[in-house]
Amino acid sequence: MTDEYAASGEFLDILIRDAWTILREPVADALRGLDPAAGPLADLGSGSGRGVRLLAELAPEADILAIEPSPVLRAALLAHLADGCLNGRQTAPTLGRTRP
Repeated sequence: MTDEYAASGEFLDILIRDAWTILREPVADALRGLDPAAGPLADLGSGSGRGVRLLAELAPEADILAIEPSPVLRAALLAHLADGCLNGRQTAPTLGRTRP
């Protein structure tokens, strides 16, 4: 599989910061009222994890499944997931491996 973000992925979090500033509230409004009891929340194409952090804020009791196929973006995602408020609340499975 070719990583489309191999050359630019390390800069993505910086480059999308302004977009997330604009889109954060509309996305949050759309996600308000999620039922964490319905099952884990999933962020497909998690990038550097900005959406995962928003899910964690909106549904503090929910389990979160973060899926990011790009190895470069996955490294940024895992760095953000190590944050104390997210540590242990999410799963970021490695592609090709079976989830326990």
